[in-house]
Amino acid sequence: MKMSALLIASRAVISGRTGWTQGAAGKLRFLPVRVKNVNIKLYKHAPWIYRFCSRGALSLVSGLNRVPYSEQLSAAIWLNSYMYGGIEAFNDNHAHGEVLAAWDKAIQARLEVEKNIDEAGKIYGDFIARETKQRVPFEDPLECELG
Repeated sequence: MKMSALLIASRAVISGRTGWTQGAAGKLRFLPVRVKNVNIKLYKHAPWIYRFCSRGALSLVSGLNRVPYSEQLSAAIWLNSYMYGGIEAFNDNHAHGEVLAAWDKAIQARLEVEKNIDEAGKIYGDFIARETKQRVPFEDPLECELG
C-alpha cells in the first residue's frame, strides 16, 4: 500500500465530525443495540461504533490493511511533520478543520513526492532500456578463436 493511499484512507475515517475525537486514540460511542465483545475488527461491520483521533485512524487503517509496522511508522513520521508538536498533541489542541487541513497538506505533499518518484523511475527505466540497446554484446574471450 502506498503511503498516500494509507494517509487518504486514514483521513477518511476522521473526515466527518462523528468519526473524529480528541483525547484518546478511539472512543466507544452510543450503540443502538447491545453488542458483546466489541473490538476494532467490528468497525468494518458497524462503523458507528468508534470515533478516532488522527493517530488512532492511522493505526486502524494500517491494521485492517495489514500494513507492516515500518510503513505505518513512516506514514506517522510523514504526518507528524505537518502536525507541529506531534500528531496526538496537534489533534487534541486544534479544531477539526485545522486537523483536516494538516492531513490535506501531508497528503498533497506525499502525492507530489510519489509522482516524482514514479516519473524518476520511468526516466531511469527508459535510460536503462536505451543503454542496453546501444551496448555491443560482450564476447567471451574463451570462445574467441585465436588467430
